[in-house]
Amino acid sequence: MAKMTKKEAEASIRAIKRRCRGTLSEAARKTVNALLEEGRLPEARQADRKNRSGCSADFNEIIVKGPWDGEIHKYKCPKCGVTGEYRAPIFYDDEGEPLFQ
Repeated sequence: MAKMTKKEAEASIRAIKRRCRGTLSEAARKTVNALLEEGRLPEARQADRKNRSGCSADFNEIIVKGPWDGEIHKYKCPKCGVTGEYRAPIFYDDEGEPLFQ
């Protein structure tokens, strides 16, 4: 198998559509957290979706610009300012060694 290029790895990342869902008001966050504490996951998801601001910034921009090390990283959306964490992708060569480190 040929070694993956950085361009191919980036295309692999971008093949999955990822958009920022936007901010959540403090009141909506309390509602979602209360539903989660009660074990009402479907309702919590619905409340979360309904109350997001809908930023829609391309989250892949954050992933592509960050490290590709398989680790968890903090992020801040450059468009709406929402913060969180994501697990970065990691790519290996045929011998199991990480590429792009």
